[in-house]
Parts: sequence; C-alpha cells; structure tokens
Amino acid sequence: AVVGTTESPDVITECITETDTPESFACAGATSSSVTVSWTQPQAPLTAYRANFTDQSTRSTTTITAEVGSTAQSYVLQDAQADQEYHVTLVAVGLYKDSLPVTITCGTMTPPPEDFGVTSITSTSMRLSWTQVSSSMAIGYRVWIRTWQSSDILSEHLIPTSKTDVMFKDLTPATKYIVSAASVNPYMEGPEVSVTLATETDPPSALDVEHKTTDTVVISWRPPEAVVVSYIITYTGNGRSTSMTRPGDVNSCELTGLTPGTRYDISLVAVSRLGRSIAVNTSVVTDTDPPSSLAASGLSTTWMFLAWKPSQAEILSYEFTVRESYSSTGRTFSVDGSQTFRNLTNLLPDTDYVINMAAISAHGRSV
Repeated sequence: AVVGTTESPDVITECITETDTPESFACAGATSSSVTVSWTQPQAPLTAYRANFTDQSTRSTTTITAEVGSTAQSYVLQDAQADQEYHVTLVAVGLYKDSLPVTITCGTMTPPPEDFGVTSITSTSMRLSWTQVSSSMAIGYRVWIRTWQSSDILSEHLIPTSKTDVMFKDLTPATKYIVSAASVNPYMEGPEVSVTLATETDPPSALDVEHKTTDTVVISWRPPEAVVVSYIITYTGNGRSTSMTRPGDVNSCELTGLTPGTRYDISLVAVSRLGRSIAVNTSVVTDTDPPSSLAASGLSTTWMFLAWKPSQAEILSYEFTVRESYSSTGRTFSVDGSQTFRNLTNLLPDTDYVINMAAISAHGRSV
C-alpha cells in the first residue's frame, strides 16, 4: 500500500495447486495369482503412489495397501486370489498434498474346468465332460481340439457355464488328439487344461467270400479309414481256431488247409499304431469233397463189387448213377454215408457201364 510518498512492506501469500491425478489408469494384465495395473505419471512432483487392492469376494472383503515409488508407472500385486475381482484405488502422493483417487476393477484368471476328461470315444468322435464349479466368475468355457503333431486348432466350442460336456465329431480314426479347455470370465481367458486322446481304429468293411473250394477260401474286404499296420484273421471250424496276420496294405487273403464240407466262422480285425478295431465277421461252408479211388472188382456177368475211399467231409449218403455207356439215362440209388463199398447187381452181361458217384453232406453235394 502507498500513503503519500511512503510504501508499506509487501504481503506475500503462498498458494499450492492441487496434485493432479494419474492418467490412463488401467488393468494391464493378470494371472491366477497376480494383478497388474498401469498409469501415466501426473505433472505434479510426487513422493510416492499409494495403491489399495480390495478383494470383492462375497465371502470376505480384504484390502491390501502398497506404497509405490514416485517414478513407477505400473505395479504388480502378487499372491492375489484366483478367480476374484479386485477394486483398485490409486492415489498420487504429492510434496504438499495427495491427488484425488482414481479407481478401476480388475479380475484374476479363473482356473480351468475341474475333472476335465473323456466320457466316451469312437473312431470318429469323442465326448468330454467336467465338473461345474459354484461361486465362480466364469461366464463360459472355451474348448478346442488339435492333432497331436500340430498347433492348428481343428475345431472349438464356446460353452455356457450351464453345460458340463462337449462333443467333437468328424474326427479321423486311429489319430491322436490334444483337447484343451479354459474358463472365460468377464476380464480374460484363464489357463488351459489339456488331455491327450486317441480315436479308436475303425474296422474294415464289406468282408466277403470271393471264392471257395473243398479246402480253400478266399476272402476280401474294404480297408478302414485308419492307417493300418496289419490285419488279424481268425477262422474257426470243427472246434478248432486258427489265427494269422497279414500286412496292412492288402485287402484279401486265401485260407488253406481247410476241411471239406465244414462251416467256418471268420473274423477280421484291423490293427493300427494306436489299437485294434472291433472284429467284422462272416461265415462260409467249404465245398463237399467227393469220394476217391472208386474201383470195381469181383466182376461177374450180372454183378460187380464197388469200393471207395470216403470223403473227408461228414457225409450223409453217397449217390450212384449207373448207366450203360451208350445210354443217356440210368438208374440212381444211394447208400449210407458210413459205407465204403457196394455190390451192384442186375447187370447185363458183356455190357460197358458208366458209374457216377457223388457225396451228399449237410452242406451240399460234391462235384
């Protein structure tokens, strides 16, 4: 103030501006046991930051306070609880006063589904399930599948928390897959859990008999989709079972040394690197073999004695047709299948005869 020519002493007042708040306050990341927040430094000179992390659990409320250096622009809260929301407050501590608080809500990762595993599996599909967890932040699950040797995802499903299973279809038989699952909460996707599984080996198809004789059978089939390393063929007849192995690149096989006139049950199994298929089956009856070494002896003017070696098949009867060599017709008769000889009577003297003989079994007639 000035009075006349006299000036009073100066009056000085100090004014301190407010400490500005940190900017761009955000959740920068999280794991199952940590929460990271970040910010941009304010312009005011600082001595520190004060961060409060309050667990928003419905079971209890816990606040953790951390003092952070004045030059820091992020902070990691360690030993956080998994699957929890944290209400985070950050205050810049200025030289003269603190800033107003800035707040944000962050969440830790939700653990993966519990008891994750396969419940059923076929050659082209697999179903997996898990246990539903109550009091979780999860809003869904992501489940995906890839082949064992590739990182490329073949298929994935986003599953609501109301469901506890998922099925993958149109898979390749005898193939190893890795199936993974993760829980998804409102903030992020959690860690994954994985299981390694293999689809079953699909069986061959169209098993059929291509050709048969009295002691051989030729079978053929359509190969399965799986990569086959071998086939196991088992055939059973007369109470005797025989198995053989054939390479995986063939689609037919001849069975030899069989018994004539006998039913054989044949099974075929495909073998891959990851297992065996179920068996496919067919049945066949070998042809009835004729008797052998038919010979006439003890000839007279009106009769002759016939003898033969019996067939290997179980014979019900033997059928004879006897005709004169110049005739197209003759007489037919049969004898019991247990016999090995027969006396032909009522023949004409000085006459050539043609004798045809066939064996009759329960499965057919010999040639």
